[in-house]
Amino acid sequence: MTTSTTHTFVSGARAGLPVVLGYLGIGLAAGAVERAAGLSYAEVLLISTVLYAGSAQFVVTSMLSLASPAAAIVLTVFFLNLRHLLLSAALAPALRHVPAWKNALIGLQLTDETFVVAAGRGPLAPAWMAGLNLAAWTTWALANLAGAALSGTLGDTRVLGFALP
Repeated sequence: MTTSTTHTFVSGARAGLPVVLGYLGIGLAAGAVERAAGLSYAEVLLISTVLYAGSAQFVVTSMLSLASPAAAIVLTVFFLNLRHLLLSAALAPALRHVPAWKNALIGLQLTDETFVVAAGRGPLAPAWMAGLNLAAWTTWALANLAGAALSGTLGDTRVLGFALP
């Protein structure tokens, strides 16, 4: 394999196919649960694109439903997602050759699943990581929105709690 075919945006997106497939089901569940908790379609899209963390989204939705204080929600999400510092640190050697600003953009979209796909591949190309991350991020956001749209047809969405484990 040559560098031109193994480090491209498209090859990164292809490498993310297992992540994309996994995000469809849990993303639908997240969107349905978020909508059932009273979030608008815009809020579902916002939380899935800005927070972009499935476990944290389920926690935020639960805490909002319980009228938890904002500080408690922020602190909980902070501690829940603290592991991303470790994931980023583990990938840092493979991205040593990449400018800091590109590393920051790559790190903003890193998830547990995209980390697993990227880990152990040796030097990583920013275009490949962008393909991997953007394929996952886009799928997650669209699956959340689709779940929100379908939530009215699902009845009792509490049964979707099984999706997180």
